[in-house]
Amino acid sequence: MSAVWYEQQQEIKNPTDVGNFVMGVLNDTVVPTLQKIKQTYTAPPPKQPKDLSNNPRCPRCNRPMVLRDGKFGELWSCTGWNSKESPCNHSMDNDNGMPVEKPAKKPVETSNFDCKKCGKKLIWRKDNKGGKHNKGYSFFGCSDFPKCKQKYDEVNGEPKYD
Repeated sequence: MSAVWYEQQQEIKNPTDVGNFVMGVLNDTVVPTLQKIKQTYTAPPPKQPKDLSNNPRCPRCNRPMVLRDGKFGELWSCTGWNSKESPCNHSMDNDNGMPVEKPAKKPVETSNFDCKKCGKKLIWRKDNKGGKHNKGYSFFGCSDFPKCKQKYDEVNGEPKYD
């Protein structure tokens, strides 16, 4: 088909020929194909809703939870996440097919150094494994982030104030 269209395109010399070419393609190819699809199309059967009556309940809203595959493995999430009236985005870790609360994040420890921009305490951020060129990173960032985005390079365990 492409070869035929290519030859027909080579015969186009003026704007009227373009319109004739397009109408020819529509009438000879597109319209008959759409008609054939409409005649033979059958809609797929509607999906049957899953029975969630035996699933564990969300501790926040009491809706059923479902086991999903997430970015970091399996997790349990509330089925009310897309509810317009009362959304619930609660999720829990999976422990052998049962939902368990995620471990609490450890509190961030602030340093004894102050941010020169806003006066709040600085947090020493460090990672010995990754970073650029696999060297890790180490810097002091303001504890009032994201309001204050000030950061300082770390030199011998202290912020390098410029």
